[in-house]
Amino acid sequence: MSYFIGIVPPDHILKTIISLQTKWKENQIIHVAEPHITVKAQSGLTNDKGWIGKINDIGTNFKPFLINLGKPDFFGESVLYLTVESNDINELHQTIIKTLSPNPDDLVKYLEGELYIPHLTLGQTQFGMSYEELKKMYLDTEKFEKFSFEVRFLRIYVETNNGRYEKLIDVDLLG
Repeated sequence: MSYFIGIVPPDHILKTIISLQTKWKENQIIHVAEPHITVKAQSGLTNDKGWIGKINDIGTNFKPFLINLGKPDFFGESVLYLTVESNDINELHQTIIKTLSPNPDDLVKYLEGELYIPHLTLGQTQFGMSYEELKKMYLDTEKFEKFSFEVRFLRIYVETNNGRYEKLIDVDLLG
């Protein structure tokens, strides 16, 4: 099994994103997780789950914070995403990295640490869309208002037998 830690937008933002994705669903395989912003990828999140207590400790000491979802952008020609504006998410990511001390090679593999770019994926070629379709989807996302929301918890996801990631637990930010 593998795990990751993410931030889930509030329902009204989720509904807007899912509505956009559903419009393009015929061209995509089923997503592997609900729309989210990854805070910590799989590296260092082991099956013994000893790290969950450390994430709870971080949550106890980290204050809720504001995130702004900005303009759409691309990673090459394969991923369309919404930009994330927040210094706090970068601080949180670095705090988790320092606390868990994952293998440096895994940090590179999962684009963490200095390579971390917070974002919310809207569509990607890995899920069956072409770059041309992503460009058309991009035009739909330009109509989005700028979304802002307060992050009050982190969600730990676990991979299920069908290859999807589902909620394991939520960790409140209480600092």
